Amino acid sequence: MAAFNCVDVSEWNKEIDWASAKADGVEYAFIRCGFGRDTESQDDKYFRINMENAINAGVKVGVYFYAYASDYDSAIEEAKHCIRLIEPYREVISFPVFYDVEEAQNVNRIQDVVMGFINTMNYYGYNTGVYTMVSWYDAYFGPIDCDYIWLAAWGPDDGEPHTK
Repeated sequence: MAAFNCVDVSEWNKEIDWASAKADGVEYAFIRCGFGRDTESQDDKYFRINMENAINAGVKVGVYFYAYASDYDSAIEEAKHCIRLIEPYREVISFPVFYDVEEAQNVNRIQDVVMGFINTMNYYGYNTGVYTMVSWYDAYFGPIDCDYIWLAAWGPDDGEPHTK
């Protein structure tokens, strides 16, 4: 299996020097666009600047949206929020859009939540997948029909890059 130098960033990482990241070998970036229902307060504060600067540095970009939905209808609202944010970048997004599912309120109706988001995104022409932890995938995702899965399997927090 090939190794890729990819980073996952959000407003928690603040402003990133994408030219330096590219020079250090970063090839791909998954950038969080937002979370929750459609209010500007739930847009990732660094989404646009990270998208613009990563693209300008020659880094291929993908996006993800953090899920707080607890049912099908609220997942549709989250998908519409995501679309509002990413539509200007439709032509430069190199990967499926990922729905980051890892909140406890998602569990009871996880299949409805995931399918509400995926169905809406697909309807609007976006390839869509789910981003979750290995333990959540093993416990909850058996019955979910999803074409793309991004599994988080973190290594030790020692400041070094890891290949999981």
